[in-house]
Amino acid sequence: RKKESSYDEILSSIEDDGLRDLYFEYIKMRKMIKAPMTDRALTMLIKKVNELEPNSIENQKKLLEVAIMNNWKSVYPLKDTGNASNGQGGQTSEQAQKVLKMFGG
Repeated sequence: RKKESSYDEILSSIEDDGLRDLYFEYIKMRKMIKAPMTDRALTMLIKKVNELEPNSIENQKKLLEVAIMNNWKSVYPLKDTGNASNGQGGQTSEQAQKVLKMFGG
């Protein structure tokens, strides 16, 4: 019980509701694969997500969605996001649309 509230406390800094929900889903998935997260692990995950995709909430969501879908114990850089050039570009929004469609968004 205390664990849930500390997750809430850590995630209260996430302003985007959809992103916060995905973190909770990720935590739930980790429990289901018998690899629950400590508070420190969650804090480190949030930091890693922010480092991988500092400029795009949508891409942060995609990182978590892909990790949840694959039952990964961590998040990994997205492929084909156009980051190599300038971080902008049509590729990203197309990829985002595909992922959203996959997840019924």
